[in-house]
Amino acid sequence: MLSWKYLRRFDWFLLIAMLALTAFGIWVIRGVEMNSIYEERVKRQTLYAVAGLGAFLVGALVDYRVWGRLWRLVYLGLIGLLGLVLVLGGSFGGARSSFDLGAFRVQPAELAKVALVLVLAKYMSDHDMRHIKHVLVSLGLTLLLMAMIVIEPDLGGALLLAPIWLVMAFMAGMRLWHMGGLSLLGMAVVPLGLRFLEGYQLERIINFLDPQSDASGGGYNTLQALIAIGSGSWWGQGYGRGLQSQLHYLRQRYTDYIFSVIAEELGLIGVSLFFLAVLFLLFRLLRVGRLASDPFGQLLAVGMATVLFIQTALNVGVNLNLLPTTGQDPTLHLLRRQLADNVYVRPGHRGERDAPPAIAKV
Repeated sequence: MLSWKYLRRFDWFLLIAMLALTAFGIWVIRGVEMNSIYEERVKRQTLYAVAGLGAFLVGALVDYRVWGRLWRLVYLGLIGLLGLVLVLGGSFGGARSSFDLGAFRVQPAELAKVALVLVLAKYMSDHDMRHIKHVLVSLGLTLLLMAMIVIEPDLGGALLLAPIWLVMAFMAGMRLWHMGGLSLLGMAVVPLGLRFLEGYQLERIINFLDPQSDASGGGYNTLQALIAIGSGSWWGQGYGRGLQSQLHYLRQRYTDYIFSVIAEELGLIGVSLFFLAVLFLLFRLLRVGRLASDPFGQLLAVGMATVLFIQTALNVGVNLNLLPTTGQDPTLHLLRRQLADNVYVRPGHRGERDAPPAIAKV
């Protein structure tokens, strides 16, 4: 259990930033369209936030090193869930990727992001990542999860796991020439992988490269998102007054294109404040890693920060047409951040002056 000593060490700034961003997200969804349908979406998002807070409390009560000792069980359990969803999961967006629990829709692919960080942090902290053997084993653990997610099919969700492994392996001490060699191998495999893409996946790539080629079809969302972002100007059109969102020109405005709503209604000033809040949260997560007393805690915090950065960059990149479209589920953000903050409050935490050196030994 948490003692007062641990509560004094708790990073309250991280908690405040996390709750503020969660409340901001619900507020933005509420302003997308003020009718009964979107009230239900607000209620559902609020339920997600409450569930996340529950996971937050569980993470606070359990020492993160206990999760580290259970990494094999966590990994095998995740493999089981990814297999089970292919048989019993509901179809959503053309993929059999989630369990419908009524008020909640649980995606094992989203759980994979948190579980993979935990698994890789433990494996990499227990092995010398300067050796190619351990690099390949950790990569194999990641590729197996990616393969099972691709089968759903959810190519976008699978590809999100690759940069998580890359960042964590680098921070754990993977040699630069190992990284360069594997990167070249990955780029060589990409042209072969294109041959196995489904028609709709190729269409997404084409629409990403040239949304004007299908302005009323596959490229429609991208073009409307760019119009919404541009119309926001400096101060925006006002909360709940964005024309693209309120008049339904912008589809999926409460999920994949929520950033366009923020830019249209709150303008460049609002977007800048949002980015500052996210950067502050990332800074606090990385600070947790810097002050952690053991490599496992350091890698765990860095991995969680990487997940947050990747998902933010993905959503913004899709809205700006810098990346092709894909989907993501907001359910687990609070759990990710709590696992990282758990590292900070546990015994062995070091102060800023005697913080350990960087993890990487390249």
